[in-house]
Amino acid sequence: MTDRAPAEPDLPSEAASRERRRVALAIAVMNLAFLALDLAGHGVGNLAVWAGRLGVSAALLALWRWAGHIADPVALRRFLVVAVAGTAAAFALICAGTGWLHGPYLAFYPLLPIVAAIMVPDEPLALLAGSAVTVGVTAIATSHLPPGTWAFWLIASASAGFYAVTGAELYRRMRRRARASAAAREATLTELARAGQQRAQADRLASIGRLASGVAHEINNPLAFVSTNLAYVEEELRERHPGEAGLLEALAESRGGVDRIKRIVQDLRGFARGASSPGPTDVAAAVEEALRLASWRLGQVARVERALPAGLPAARADRAELVQVLVNLLVNAADAVEEARRGAGTVTISAQEVAGGVHVAVEDDGVGLPPGGTAQLFEPFFTTKGAGGTGLGLAISREFAERWGGALTAGERPGGGARFTLVIPGAAPAPGPVAPPPAPAAESITS
Repeated sequence: MTDRAPAEPDLPSEAASRERRRVALAIAVMNLAFLALDLAGHGVGNLAVWAGRLGVSAALLALWRWAGHIADPVALRRFLVVAVAGTAAAFALICAGTGWLHGPYLAFYPLLPIVAAIMVPDEPLALLAGSAVTVGVTAIATSHLPPGTWAFWLIASASAGFYAVTGAELYRRMRRRARASAAAREATLTELARAGQQRAQADRLASIGRLASGVAHEINNPLAFVSTNLAYVEEELRERHPGEAGLLEALAESRGGVDRIKRIVQDLRGFARGASSPGPTDVAAAVEEALRLASWRLGQVARVERALPAGLPAARADRAELVQVLVNLLVNAADAVEEARRGAGTVTISAQEVAGGVHVAVEDDGVGLPPGGTAQLFEPFFTTKGAGGTGLGLAISREFAERWGGALTAGERPGGGARFTLVIPGAAPAPGPVAPPPAPAAESITS
């Protein structure tokens, strides 16, 4: 097997570089200077010398003028083949006009491909074409010599062509490897920069976690007083004014709100510590609770549709965390619908059993996902809501899902909008990964 690098048709030719084209221009000017010497030595009327010198200069000037302006690599290589072969053919006329073996140029003529390699160092096809011309002309010009001498000229000419073509091929391979090495270095530097950004984001998130833990601790003390006092007021009201049903209901709602604050405080402290207690969780009940908690936002902008089949199995997740994730997704869906400014939109939440667990999907017909892919959606502090967003909701939601052994992904909704899919493993350990969701089969129920 040969160690051949893969073809790279888009590799820019060195012949198109400004430096190589300047070399071609310099040689073209020197060639015209030699025209005066040739005419002085072989007569002004020597048409072969005139044609040869002008032909060489014309080919080199064309190389200087056009090599940097041909964008198509295939067309450029065809042009270079014609230019190099034309230069070799024109130089043969100079050799003929100056007397072939009796002139000063035939001894130099077999080396022409090596000179051409200065201008086209990575074009083996062009040098091969030029070498074919020099070998053919040399063979004809020296055909009258004894066989041994003729063979020497032929071998010398072919060797020069071989060196030029082989050198060009090796140079091309070297350029490809250098290019691949540069691409690898750039990819490594990009990855290091990304890792540094992720590390900085992780540090910021850890700082917020520590801050949240401290705030949660400070909230707990006054919250305990509020909860105790509400319980005392409710008990006294029941004893002294049992007929005040409205006040009792308001107190019950207040105590429920206080209990919700307690759970949020516990979630903040648990998130700061990385604590989680995934266990068998009723997914349908968690969805209903999340809908109740997010109803204040959804009811303003969207119509909610459920697709919750009966008999969903228990999933392995922390219930409070699952509710928090679903509330985040539902509120984000409401924000997207409102941003679309198309009137009342639709938010759909569906759940379905799959092999190894449960999939919950939240869809909306809002503005859709931001351009640039979905990976950045889950990066801490990335937000499309401007000053109104923290950029932590989806990051924390994915963190919760991964703690349970699940996942949270985002995608486009058919027809416009966004679709977020929450993958939750089953309560019983599954033998393999959770299967991808099939097409929704449950009937939507409008609420």
